[in-house]
Amino acid sequence: MPITIFRGLSLALLALTITSCAVLPREHDVPLAGLNCQQALPRGYEVRATLQVSPAEQDFLLALGTAPERINLALLTLQGVPVYRLSCSDGEPQTNVQTSVGEKLPPLALLNYLAMIFMDADELSKQLQPGWTLRTQTSERFLTRPDGAAEVQIRYQGNAPWFQMIELTDSLHGVTLSIVILESFRVLPE
Repeated sequence: MPITIFRGLSLALLALTITSCAVLPREHDVPLAGLNCQQALPRGYEVRATLQVSPAEQDFLLALGTAPERINLALLTLQGVPVYRLSCSDGEPQTNVQTSVGEKLPPLALLNYLAMIFMDADELSKQLQPGWTLRTQTSERFLTRPDGAAEVQIRYQGNAPWFQMIELTDSLHGVTLSIVILESFRVLPE
């Protein structure tokens, strides 16, 4: 009798493990390997932007400071309610989620998308997972897997580094980000 219970418990745990692994994204489904957030964004700027996340059709406000020694990012609802904060001072991101609205676009996912958008193309190529490639054109970037099962497409309008409008489409995860830069200004070190 105890062996039968043990076998039943083992099968239940195995089934639970298999189903939970199927829900988690596989490592090669994400274009960027271990991201160092200090390399992700142009340094020395204060930026304000709006961000629309589809298919959730939610709009957010994004405040970003990229001081030479620290990156600070805050995501807020249009009503000004804090969603989450993300900061990096040693290359590793620290997050502070303040409301469940942030589940639509988790902080580390947003940081990865911002890195794909703003990172220098040469540096971005070095950060890609094996099998992913980067192709750039004048106002577009394409990150693709060779099997064609996943693609991230980025379209830019305006001048670098903080373009007026950016649209990122992630075909694998069904996410579209539309970013409109409201203002950006260079902050000179004292």
